[in-house]
Amino acid sequence: LLPDPVFEAGKTYVYKYEALLLAGLLEKGSARAGLNISSKVSINANDQNTYFIKLEEPELQQYSGIWPEDPFIPATELTSSLQAELTTPIKFEYVNGAVGKVFAPETVSTTVLNIYRGILNVFQLNIKKTLNVYELQEAGTQGVCKTLYSITEDTEAERVYLRKTRDMSHCQERITKDMGLAYTEKCGKCQGDTKNLKGVSSYSYIMKPLDNGIQIKEASVHELIQFSPFSEQHGAAHMETKQSLMLLEVGTPPYAPTTPPPLAPYSHRGNLTYQFSTELLQLPILLLNINDTESQVFNIVRNPVLRQIVFLGYGTMIYKHCYERTSCSAELIQPIQDLLAQALKDGNTDDIILFVKALGNAAHPSSLKTITKMLPLHSKLGSSLPVRVHADAMMALRNIAKKEPKTVQYLAFQLYGDKTLHSEIRMLACMVLFETKPSMSLVSAVVHIVKTDTNLQVASFTYSHMKSLTRSTSVIYASVAAACKAALRMLGPNLDKLSSRFSKAIHVDVYNSLFMLGAAATAYYINDAATIMPKSITTRIKAFFAGAAADILEVGVRTGGLQEAFLKNPAVFDSADRVTRMKHVIKALSHLKSAPNSKPLTSIYVKFFGQELIFGNNDADTFGREVFKALQSGPTWRFVKPLLANEVRRIMPTIAGFPMELGLYTAAVAAVRVKVTTTPALPEDFYLRHLLKADVYISTKVTPSVAVNTFAVFGVNTAILQAVMVSRAELYSIAPAKTEVTFNIHEGYLNFTALPVSVPENITAVEVETFAVVRNPVSGESITPVIPANPRQILISNNTSSDATDESRSAEFISQRQTAGMHIKYKLVKSKKKYCAQTVNVGLKACLKIATAHMGDAAVYKLAGKHSAVFSVIPSKNLEKCFF
Repeated sequence: LLPDPVFEAGKTYVYKYEALLLAGLLEKGSARAGLNISSKVSINANDQNTYFIKLEEPELQQYSGIWPEDPFIPATELTSSLQAELTTPIKFEYVNGAVGKVFAPETVSTTVLNIYRGILNVFQLNIKKTLNVYELQEAGTQGVCKTLYSITEDTEAERVYLRKTRDMSHCQERITKDMGLAYTEKCGKCQGDTKNLKGVSSYSYIMKPLDNGIQIKEASVHELIQFSPFSEQHGAAHMETKQSLMLLEVGTPPYAPTTPPPLAPYSHRGNLTYQFSTELLQLPILLLNINDTESQVFNIVRNPVLRQIVFLGYGTMIYKHCYERTSCSAELIQPIQDLLAQALKDGNTDDIILFVKALGNAAHPSSLKTITKMLPLHSKLGSSLPVRVHADAMMALRNIAKKEPKTVQYLAFQLYGDKTLHSEIRMLACMVLFETKPSMSLVSAVVHIVKTDTNLQVASFTYSHMKSLTRSTSVIYASVAAACKAALRMLGPNLDKLSSRFSKAIHVDVYNSLFMLGAAATAYYINDAATIMPKSITTRIKAFFAGAAADILEVGVRTGGLQEAFLKNPAVFDSADRVTRMKHVIKALSHLKSAPNSKPLTSIYVKFFGQELIFGNNDADTFGREVFKALQSGPTWRFVKPLLANEVRRIMPTIAGFPMELGLYTAAVAAVRVKVTTTPALPEDFYLRHLLKADVYISTKVTPSVAVNTFAVFGVNTAILQAVMVSRAELYSIAPAKTEVTFNIHEGYLNFTALPVSVPENITAVEVETFAVVRNPVSGESITPVIPANPRQILISNNTSSDATDESRSAEFISQRQTAGMHIKYKLVKSKKKYCAQTVNVGLKACLKIATAHMGDAAVYKLAGKHSAVFSVIPSKNLEKCFF
């Protein structure tokens, strides 16, 4: 029978403590970033089951270099600045080997208190007196996780050896904080075979039995957390943490921690569980001092564009707020629902659509009932609304379907099966239905409807959608693909013979299970008339990465009003002659303003990561007046947009109490400058029919450019010290163009001319490099590149061919330093390639230069190397114009 660990009253236990944290590749000889903390730790009793713990002579060291060749650098200034906090005694409860409440003065920061928690975590022992091998869910700094105990007793040496291992992949409660993941979908099947993030820790104790308990003589802890965006066989980045405790002596004061002064009372600061510090949530933007808030808000609401952005953004804020919560108050969306009710009462279609889209962004399950009322089911209100409101209500269900898939699934199926509804609504219901990943039985029910459906537009859309899903290779769509394969056998190939005038759905994806990477593209072509002009087109791009999926971009265009205008002039589609057809198109457009129609000519919306950012309508008046009014003045547009495009973070504690962060940040700046000149100058009373007899010359100069910086971060990130591996990717691209267009519809000619324009030598450049970075606010930063600038030995070989120049160099160098009797050895592979192609007709020469340097053949090692790609286009000296 083993007793529990004890600290006897009236005695002070002095331990030597050391903690080492290193981030990087696990192999020796590679760059790593890390820190080391060493100190004496004294523990003595304060009251029954209450003890003081204090660090004495703490020392912090930081590391950025080639492991283990380069030495640690003492962070003397940082240690001095934290001396007062680190040496402040902390009070804690300790009963039967379990750490309870933790108390500390308010002057001790959460970051320093977490360091103490990392030390106390070593003393957390749940010893079962009658078992030598057992398993339990044990509380610790990182949460409540599965822990295996193994106890061996050596009676002759009077020693007890205890070992325990903790699996971080099986936790009842895991302490993590995610940021920026609200727009991603977790793929459980993708993580079934291999996990991108794993963690395991092992503890080893040497203890001495006493009369009233056992005494911990030595303890060593080793934790390894690995992350890879790919499967494990392609390598991984590692966060390695080691702790050691060795009992130096058991004595009496003066080793005892001093009693805290009355001005620094101790307060309850939680328990052993790690607490996130507010320093981790620093805002990366400068907050502005806003005056006269009410008038500024009023001006924003009056501006139609800003008003739209505000309501859509409010819905997005609710979506992010509710992402990590099991329950989210319905009061958050009540203001939107109230505004929607008022818009329905007033019959304001534009406001109805705006508030429906805001509810779609919020994706709150309680808004499902509100949206359902606007669909043409059993509600009298829903049946009275226009089709475009029904369409937007259907699209708003898609985000809600991610949280309530079954409810939305049955609703979509009910709408799809109602053959009295407008065909566009039924096809949108089909789209929503398959996004919910229906079961085999539900897909079979869809097949039964298609067999008896007389609407070929709906039948063609459904058949093409199922057929394209059968080709899916993604794990996410595996069950749907299998159901669709069986459905196609029941339908037969007849519907596959319908022409392009009928509605179609196309889905293409590619997925590599080894690299856990993939992409999917989907296009929906919806038509409800026997013309080539569609009613709406929707395209979407989805990405699969590291066991998650995200809707990157979606663009939708509705052309209902434009289609209706052309249908009133059938000659537009019947004329075989190109010139005659163009004349009929101009004639149809010229009559748009005279035709009273509340339906927008066209409308468009844009979504990023499943959230609608902006949408707009283009009515006949805008098409007939605003566009040509702009052309009259020879406009110049300049657009510059900086943005933080992406900020994804996962923060979790290590066993030593320091937080480890996985982060991905993307910042971009896009700029476009457009100048248009029209000859002859368009008169004030210009009409579209004037184009039938005029010679028109339009000159356009466009200068688009973009700069993107992406940072991937892995390592320790605190307010006092950062020790991380950073991969930085930089992209810059500029592609100026100058064109001239001359046309005369009456005579039937159109000339397009591309003119030479001055461009930089490299129009696109990409650089990727990885560093080991350690920094603190006191002494600055130290950076070590993973790929050294001057390897000691380089073996060069050159290979050339007619269409490419390949300069490959491989280097292998061996460090002369020995560690633990082993030589450090690794291989550095470098290569340079250049591809060029020249077009004789156009007079352009394009070249692509690629340079890479990496260690090892695994994908992660290649990714952590140094890479660059440069694309250049050189025009011929004799080139003056290109005619088309």
